Amino acid sequence: MAAAAAANDTTPAKAAGPQLKLLVDKRSRRVLYAEARKDAVDFLIGLLRRYYRCNAYAMPCRSNPLNVTDTAALACPGCRQPMTVEMKWAAGGGSKPAEEEEAAAGGEGGYVKEVVTYLVMDDLSIEPMSTISAVMLLKKFDVKDCSALDEMTVDLGPKECVKLLKASLESTTALTDVFGGGVSIDRLE
Repeated sequence: MAAAAAANDTTPAKAAGPQLKLLVDKRSRRVLYAEARKDAVDFLIGLLRRYYRCNAYAMPCRSNPLNVTDTAALACPGCRQPMTVEMKWAAGGGSKPAEEEEAAAGGEGGYVKEVVTYLVMDDLSIEPMSTISAVMLLKKFDVKDCSALDEMTVDLGPKECVKLLKASLESTTALTDVFGGGVSIDRLE
């Protein structure tokens, strides 16, 4: 009876959150690069520092603030008011209102396009991925034996967010720092 109820269960499965598919060198435990979908790239870009402006109430900034900072509450150089208004990214590239552009794009907001797979380097730099770019990276990293490589999929959650942000501020090998140490030799071999 329980098996029949479980088979008829129509509860939707929990959607997977942002993930990175890492290409790891088994011997050095170094992350060479990662593949990412739109949700993961939006997540990573969202880790960057936010930008703030003043309220633009006082002169000379009244109605036209010109100064921006990544440090909240810093005094505006123009009007000396605290810079606490968070600025939002507005995608450009067209003369249509944002709502029309978003509807034309299938309702997808965010920083990058949905249909593209992205290449995320160890230093968290991001670019569209192609077969050629992946092959050239293997050449750049002097990979001669593909059996020395392994694929590893990792979830990006709040814990990983904090670790990646910290690693990105301290080194140029953020992916290796966060995920390379967690790569078990037994798992890879």
